[in-house]
Amino acid sequence: MVSDVYLVSVGGTAVPVWLSRVREAINRPEGAGWTSMLNGPTEWCSFARLDADYPARIDVRVLKPFRSIEVLPRSAGVLPKVEGSLVALHVDRPRLLTVCLDGTDEHPLHLFCREVESNRPDPNDPNVITFGPGEHWVNSVRVRSGQTVYVDGGAILRGVLPEGAQGRRGGVLNLTSYDSPVIDVEGVEDVRICGRGILDGGCLPHPARNLIRVSNSRGVRIEGLTLRNSPNWHLPICASEDVTVEDLACISGRLNSDGVNCVSSSRVTVRRTFVRGHDDCFVVKTTDPGRPATDILYDGCIAWDDWGYAFGVSYETRADIRDVVFRDCDVVFARNWPLGVHVSDSGVVGPILFERIGVYYPRTAIAPHMSRQSVKLDIVEDVWGKDGQRGHIRDITLRDIEINGVDLPPILLAGHNEDHRIEDILFENVRLNGRPLVTLGDHLFRINEHVRNVTVRAT
Repeated sequence: MVSDVYLVSVGGTAVPVWLSRVREAINRPEGAGWTSMLNGPTEWCSFARLDADYPARIDVRVLKPFRSIEVLPRSAGVLPKVEGSLVALHVDRPRLLTVCLDGTDEHPLHLFCREVESNRPDPNDPNVITFGPGEHWVNSVRVRSGQTVYVDGGAILRGVLPEGAQGRRGGVLNLTSYDSPVIDVEGVEDVRICGRGILDGGCLPHPARNLIRVSNSRGVRIEGLTLRNSPNWHLPICASEDVTVEDLACISGRLNSDGVNCVSSSRVTVRRTFVRGHDDCFVVKTTDPGRPATDILYDGCIAWDDWGYAFGVSYETRADIRDVVFRDCDVVFARNWPLGVHVSDSGVVGPILFERIGVYYPRTAIAPHMSRQSVKLDIVEDVWGKDGQRGHIRDITLRDIEINGVDLPPILLAGHNEDHRIEDILFENVRLNGRPLVTLGDHLFRINEHVRNVTVRAT
């Protein structure tokens, strides 16, 4: 489906503008927890993929009345020039941008501005699986060691279930899922998945399967694709090592549509990736009690978070999580928690660094589904935790953080008890609507008795 709100061109050449479902209606079927209605009521966003030589002028024509326009993230410094319904954007380099009308989150335009594609694999190479222009209906693609999967910029891969497929019902929510992801990278080495095409899960029921899953693998690169309408986590990286994700874009309105989650994995780098999801966007977890998560970098990523955490560590923490960095990232929308560490199992979490991150709250009509916090560090017992005891949060640094918006929510630090505390937390050069955070006495802090050694430093 093409957008009926925006037209986009680069250097006078029209670029396709697609629609994607977001914030899909929640259903609560008898005998199961909440789920998303397949093809039920929804909100919409538009998006366009722009390969160009930068700097470049991007023209956006808005096909409905508007009073004002803003380009996010603010850190990009892109100032729109408006002449009637035509908006000119001068973009200095490849960027992940969002255009918002009238200061609200209603039907934005997400722009994925990338360099012109290079290093295309040879389609005649027997180790290359190529999906050319057009629609492709795919159940599951199992990738072998040494293979490359290439999805052409004119291709749409639509994930489907085979006729008569029988899923497995269960889990906390008692819903039906299916084993194989659409692109399955399991137990392999030296694999590349690339291209400028779209991988779409709109025909799959929630929470059927992931669009891409990397598990028990090493030496994996994933580049350039757009993932849309995922019925579950877009891209989990599980029990794997030496994985690089670059220039990905993910948009889904389904519940549990996490973005790029590193799960019990090590030496993972995620760069220049955009996620708009109806759950956590970029988080680290440990579901394997015997396998910690270490040496993970999220760099230059952009999150629009319609449900859970935008950046951080969340929920499943059954082994230690350490040496994780979120750097030069932006949150252009957060319904609940833009930055956080949430421990509900027995693992020790830290050190974790949040550095040079901007957070913005555009005006919205949707209510939070739980109490909101600008920063949330807590240790709790909840439905997702499986361990018999809680863990620890230690050595968390938030440095050069800008948080802006109307009625900013508080900063929460809440340990579980005296044996499972939060310790050694540094807030350094954190600014709230331009005002430096200078003391623990700031009215936004909410700190319980199970927290030790918190430092606030203004520069």
